[in-house]
Amino acid sequence: MVNCLQIELWPRTTTPNGRTARPFNPLSREDRTLFEALLAGEYALHGFTNRDLRSKLGRTPFPLAQEPEKQPGRVTPLLRRLHAHGLIAKVPRSRRWRVSLGGRRLMASAIKLREVAFPELFAQAA
Repeated sequence: MVNCLQIELWPRTTTPNGRTARPFNPLSREDRTLFEALLAGEYALHGFTNRDLRSKLGRTPFPLAQEPEKQPGRVTPLLRRLHAHGLIAKVPRSRRWRVSLGGRRLMASAIKLREVAFPELFAQAA
């Protein structure tokens, strides 16, 4: 299913090695599910790892690989993309990531936009 409405909160950004990172769409279900998983309270103090994020996303309808051995390879590009946009930051000398302050604000705004603002606008348009 293709979204007929494409809104980008974040423009394409360039990584340190010169590649571009795809922007996030606040109206897509996958991005909203990812943001909700990252903003879960259990990762607030110590951060999260690839394994933590995989286990959290595995319980949601997020499209991960069916084979468990391929799932880490599907989450790593997500982490790189989130880091390129400044939504998460690496915890030094560990394998953990944490949500940045700006990332917390932007992801919470995107979730609120999807859940509150757009259902009301779609109801008024119909």
